[in-house]
Amino acid sequence: MSEPQNYTAQQAADPTTPAEVLADIAALRPDLRAAVAGNPSAYPGLLEWLGTLGDPTVDVMLASRSGRAGTDAQQTAVLPTTPAAPPWQGGQPSGTPAFGTAPPYAGSQTPGYGAAPAPTPGYGAAPGYAGAQAPGYGAAPGGPQGPGQYGFAPAGAPAPGSGSKKALWIVLGIVGVLALLGIAGFFVIRGLIGAAIPSGEYGSDDALDSLYDRCADEDWAACDQLYMESPTDSEYETFGDTCGNRTDGGTYCVEEFAVDAPADEPSAYGDDPALDALWDACAGGDGQACDDLYNQSPFGSEYETFGDTCGGTTDGGSFCAEDAGVTVPDVNTFGDDAELDALWTACAGGDGQACDDLYWNSPGGSEYESFGDTCGGTTDGIASCVPTTVTGANTYGDDPALDALWDACAAGDGQACDDLYSQAPVGSEYESFGDTCAGTKDGTEWCAP
Repeated sequence: MSEPQNYTAQQAADPTTPAEVLADIAALRPDLRAAVAGNPSAYPGLLEWLGTLGDPTVDVMLASRSGRAGTDAQQTAVLPTTPAAPPWQGGQPSGTPAFGTAPPYAGSQTPGYGAAPAPTPGYGAAPGYAGAQAPGYGAAPGGPQGPGQYGFAPAGAPAPGSGSKKALWIVLGIVGVLALLGIAGFFVIRGLIGAAIPSGEYGSDDALDSLYDRCADEDWAACDQLYMESPTDSEYETFGDTCGNRTDGGTYCVEEFAVDAPADEPSAYGDDPALDALWDACAGGDGQACDDLYNQSPFGSEYETFGDTCGGTTDGGSFCAEDAGVTVPDVNTFGDDAELDALWTACAGGDGQACDDLYWNSPGGSEYESFGDTCGGTTDGIASCVPTTVTGANTYGDDPALDALWDACAAGDGQACDDLYSQAPVGSEYESFGDTCAGTKDGTEWCAP
């Protein structure tokens, strides 16, 4: 048997500590009894013996391990506050053991919880095992056990429960360590999960890396596309928004770095006879010629600007034929066409798809077209009247065919932009990208010349 001071709180709480050692700790170290009571390997006889000591901290641990705190509290409430002192002569003690008395070892027959335990064998005897009973520790074989021998309280020993505060702190320390381990485990698991998610930095996504590289090479459409497709607040998004760290962000790069028309394309009056003819007609007040000049001119050319501003008479952004008050078509307003009238009626009743169909099927500049464009006079026009709930493909990467149109549109193919707008689901990013000609226009006109 070890000296009392050699036992530790770790031994008292360790499930692998042998039963005999747990019994020694309980007998010799009152301050560690609460830890022994909470040890899952403590055998029933030892637990029942601990329950007779009247130590509040021990009782709490016993109640918590059983899961019946209320019942155990009632049982322990009637236990004696101090165990009865055993006789000092006559061999084995009987009744409730005094401080220092060895608790019953596993295998012994013990009374019910709260009752006084049966006589306890001296140290070295194995209750419940075959063989002769050994004498008390330190006593001669067959002789009586006197004061100070194992199993009896030595003179000057402290009363049971005197170390309860220390035991409580030990238990609280163990609980605190377990809590810290749980928190550490949480952050480790969260870190492992986070490691599997793209960080939003260059190198974490092949598709975004490609756009990043193109943006760095002054592909302004790629910069805008990188900005729109990147995770929020990521390095990708910032790089695209600032046109490859060249601006403060906030504007489309294709607008910020608008380039002149290629040298092999007509740019200004005198470069192309057909466009010159439209220029002359537009300058003469022919609004339709201005619109045709705008639609057929190379992007960024003087031809385009002259047509867009209706020969320098407007700020641009609207059809010149409408502003000029061109001849009203024969099929113009409600009552002129039965099929368009039916769409008009459905549109007026709140059918958004009918409004869109009316807009697409009406003659340009007619009241039919205007009524459909404004969703029956309820909006300013331009946007679709169908609710913008996106179903199916939404953005780049969702549909290979739409992705191909997106790429061609981003490269400057106006017809591809128009096709993307027409074929994309309503309200999707595909539709928006095509409608704005890859972010180069405000979405009020077709992208193809």
